Amino acid sequence: MSNEINISPKNVQGKCDNKCSYEFEYNNTNLVATNIGTLIMLKCDNAPKPQVIYNSEKYTTNFMFIATPSIHKFNDSTTDAELLIEHECVTGGDKLIVCIPIIKSSNSNTATSLITEVINNVAANAPKGGESTNINMSDFNINSIVPSKPFYAYTGNDMHGQSSNFIVFGVIDAIPLNDNVLSRLNNIIKTNSIQATGGSIYYNSSGPGKKNDEGIYISCKPTGSSTDQTTVVTDNPSDSSDSLWNDPNGKMAIEVLLGILGFLFFFSMLNYAYVFMTDKPIRLPAVFKKQGT
Repeated sequence: MSNEINISPKNVQGKCDNKCSYEFEYNNTNLVATNIGTLIMLKCDNAPKPQVIYNSEKYTTNFMFIATPSIHKFNDSTTDAELLIEHECVTGGDKLIVCIPIIKSSNSNTATSLITEVINNVAANAPKGGESTNINMSDFNINSIVPSKPFYAYTGNDMHGQSSNFIVFGVIDAIPLNDNVLSRLNNIIKTNSIQATGGSIYYNSSGPGKKNDEGIYISCKPTGSSTDQTTVVTDNPSDSSDSLWNDPNGKMAIEVLLGILGFLFFFSMLNYAYVFMTDKPIRLPAVFKKQGT
């Protein structure tokens, strides 16, 4: 059953730290922006290899969309706008759509700069519906846009009614844009009437990870609401020694052992010095001697 999606802690049905694991390593990309009236559509370069792993499935990035207002509700209200990053599954499965709210704020970050440049470029070169423009930004990378923060996940329908997996970041991790940029956005695209619908909402408290073919990654297959199962793959031989030092019990054991060795070394040096000066070894107190000797 599909319901209107309202991203809020009160609507979370459970945790999915492993069942909705999201790992990525995006490439720099040029963009072709098209004003389609109610959305800005951004076509990404074809990536040489998959950039995302979501629940063991590999994905490539095809399109991004900017909508105003947001298609999701956040704590019962829409936000000023929303960025939707659409991914295609390489095996032909459901799409993955990563969604980040956009809010009016005087704050800024790297994502602010990138999205502001996109909106300004479209406003200057494709201000009317049906117009397109090339956006050549040498430093445009989705790595700089997706927050490394916890997120919500659910299964719903995309704008074409097709079943898709959704990742949605909370409003606390929204992309901040100033009032002038948002006004410019509202001048070049019309208000959309899209409402996100889907099933139960789950929460990933771990947030996304970096996809690394030669390092550590976590992958899992969703199995409904059963206990999370995790597979860890690594080829870094130094991890075991590092983890021993990072483990409090292991660190304490090593410190105790080093303390004992240090005490024995100090005692032997003290005994050596005593013998050297007195020609007699240090004798233990009588309490340590056997009775009757």
